[in-house]
Amino acid sequence: MNLESFVYGEWVPGTGEPRALKNPVNGETVAFADSTGIDMGAVVSYARSRGVAVLAGMSFSERGALLNAIANVLTANRAKYNEIARINSGNT
Repeated sequence: MNLESFVYGEWVPGTGEPRALKNPVNGETVAFADSTGIDMGAVVSYARSRGVAVLAGMSFSERGALLNAIANVLTANRAKYNEIARINSGNT
Protein backbone atom coordinates (compact mmCIF):
# COMPACT_ATOMS: atom_id res chain seq x y z
CA MET A 1 0.00 0.00 0.00
CA ASN A 2 1.38 3.40 -1.01
CA LEU A 3 0.27 6.16 1.35
CA GLU A 4 -0.46 9.63 0.05
CA SER A 5 -0.68 12.95 1.88
CA PHE A 6 -3.91 14.98 1.99
CA VAL A 7 -2.62 18.46 1.13
CA TYR A 8 -3.97 21.42 -0.81
CA GLY A 9 -7.43 19.83 -0.49
CA GLU A 10 -6.48 16.64 -2.36
CA TRP A 11 -4.55 13.38 -1.99
CA VAL A 12 -1.01 13.83 -3.29
CA PRO A 13 1.66 11.14 -3.71
CA GLY A 14 5.30 11.93 -3.09
CA THR A 15 7.52 12.20 -6.14
CA GLY A 16 10.51 10.35 -4.69
CA GLU A 17 11.28 6.75 -3.86
CA PRO A 18 8.76 5.57 -1.24
CA ARG A 19 10.19 4.43 2.08
CA ALA A 20 8.99 1.18 3.63
CA LEU A 21 7.16 1.54 6.95
CA LYS A 22 7.94 -1.55 9.00
CA ASN A 23 6.19 -3.40 11.80
CA PRO A 24 8.82 -3.08 14.57
CA VAL A 25 8.02 -6.53 15.97
CA ASN A 26 8.44 -8.71 12.90
CA GLY A 27 9.98 -6.37 10.32
CA GLU A 28 7.09 -6.88 7.90
CA THR A 29 6.47 -3.96 5.54
CA VAL A 30 3.13 -2.37 6.44
CA ALA A 31 3.02 0.38 3.81
CA PHE A 32 5.17 2.72 1.76
CA ALA A 33 5.28 6.51 2.10
CA ASP A 34 7.09 9.48 0.62
CA SER A 35 6.62 13.24 0.95
CA THR A 36 9.26 14.32 -1.57
CA GLY A 37 8.00 17.16 -3.73
CA ILE A 38 5.34 18.31 -1.26
CA ASP A 39 5.98 21.95 -0.40
CA MET A 40 5.33 22.08 3.35
CA GLY A 41 5.34 25.88 3.33
CA ALA A 42 2.56 25.82 0.73
CA VAL A 43 0.71 23.22 2.82
CA VAL A 44 0.76 25.52 5.86
CA SER A 45 -0.24 28.54 3.76
CA TYR A 46 -3.14 26.59 2.25
CA ALA A 47 -4.33 25.46 5.66
CA ARG A 48 -4.13 28.98 7.06
CA SER A 49 -5.87 30.61 4.13
CA ARG A 50 -8.57 27.99 3.61
CA GLY A 51 -9.01 26.29 6.97
CA VAL A 52 -8.94 29.39 9.13
CA ALA A 53 -11.41 31.19 6.86
CA VAL A 54 -13.85 28.26 6.89
CA LEU A 55 -13.65 27.79 10.65
CA ALA A 56 -13.95 31.52 11.30
CA GLY A 57 -17.11 31.56 9.17
CA MET A 58 -18.75 28.86 11.30
CA SER A 59 -20.73 29.49 14.44
CA PHE A 60 -19.74 27.92 17.75
CA SER A 61 -22.56 25.42 17.28
CA GLU A 62 -21.45 24.52 13.74
CA ARG A 63 -17.85 23.96 14.88
CA GLY A 64 -19.13 21.77 17.71
CA ALA A 65 -21.22 19.73 15.26
CA LEU A 66 -18.14 19.29 13.04
CA LEU A 67 -16.07 18.07 15.99
CA ASN A 68 -18.88 15.70 16.93
CA ALA A 69 -18.96 14.28 13.40
CA ILE A 70 -15.17 13.77 13.50
CA ALA A 71 -15.45 12.04 16.87
CA ASN A 72 -18.18 9.75 15.48
CA VAL A 73 -15.96 8.67 12.58
CA LEU A 74 -13.01 8.03 14.91
CA THR A 75 -15.20 6.05 17.30
CA ALA A 76 -16.75 4.00 14.50
CA ASN A 77 -13.27 3.04 13.27
CA ARG A 78 -11.61 2.60 16.66
CA ALA A 79 -10.70 -1.06 16.10
CA LYS A 80 -8.95 -0.25 12.82
CA TYR A 81 -7.00 2.61 14.42
CA ASN A 82 -6.01 0.40 17.36
CA GLU A 83 -4.70 -2.24 14.95
CA ILE A 84 -2.72 0.39 13.01
CA ALA A 85 -1.25 1.72 16.27
CA ARG A 86 -0.40 -1.81 17.45
CA ILE A 87 1.36 -2.70 14.20
CA ASN A 88 3.16 0.63 14.03
CA SER A 89 4.45 0.63 17.60
CA GLY A 90 4.95 -3.07 18.24
CA ASN A 91 2.54 -3.13 21.20
CA THR A 92 0.76 -6.37 21.93
